[in-house]
Amino acid sequence: MDPMHRYHLEFAGPDGTVLVDTEGDEFPALDVASAQARDVIRTVLQQAAPDQDWSEWTTTIKDGEGNHLAVVRFREIMESSGA
Repeated sequence: MDPMHRYHLEFAGPDGTVLVDTEGDEFPALDVASAQARDVIRTVLQQAAPDQDWSEWTTTIKDGEGNHLAVVRFREIMESSGA
C-alpha cells in the first residue's frame, strides 16, 4: 500500500483573492490530489456564482510544508468541459 501524503489546495483569483485549505487531505500521490483539485474546480464551476468569471482563477497544490507542487487553471477545466 502506498504511503499517504497530505496535500493542500490554494485557490487564487485575479483580484488577489486567495482561499487556502489549511486542513488538507491525504492522497497516495500528486496525480490523485490533482484529480481531486479538478473535481473541486468542476463543482465550483457548476454550483458557484454563475455570473462570476472564473477563467483567470488557479488552484495550486501544495505539500504539507507549503511547497508548490502543481497548478491547475480553471480555464483548462472550462475548456475541457466546454464551459
